[in-house]
Amino acid sequence: ALTGPYVRGDVGTVRDHLAALSRLAPGALEMYRATARRELDIAVRRGELDEEGAAPLRHLLEDR
Repeated sequence: ALTGPYVRGDVGTVRDHLAALSRLAPGALEMYRATARRELDIAVRRGELDEEGAAPLRHLLEDR
């Protein structure tokens, strides 16, 4: 079962995660983004989050 910010569409939490990783473990950012995108895809596929709710997270998780 998926839980957490991806199922909730919680942009604030994911933004906080990315900020913390940028400061404390920048080498882990790409792994976090890849894992997060996968979890988000699963949540959408299972109907736990719709595309409208997923869009802001997808934007936030884009490589920068």
